[in-house]
Amino acid sequence: MELAIKKNLNKLPNFVPSIETIATTWLNNGFDLMKLSDRHIFSYQDLPLLQEHRDPFDRFLIAIAKVENLTILTTDSKFSLYSSIVRLL
Repeated sequence: MELAIKKNLNKLPNFVPSIETIATTWLNNGFDLMKLSDRHIFSYQDLPLLQEHRDPFDRFLIAIAKVENLTILTTDSKFSLYSSIVRLL
């Protein structure tokens, strides 16, 4: 969703492939697409809403990582605000 929104806002001017093309490439290379679940949504509402980081899509990734016990790979320093909730790399 975030890639599609950023592409539509022209924040990724050099981003050429469609999201469907990217997903198909991932699937063809052995990755799975995670389906969103009620647990992800419920976890989102429990995240602290920090004044320093209010991006809803980042927060949703954090909620999903928490539920699925996943590590988030990012260069965004704002994710460190949630280091007590999820693992970061």
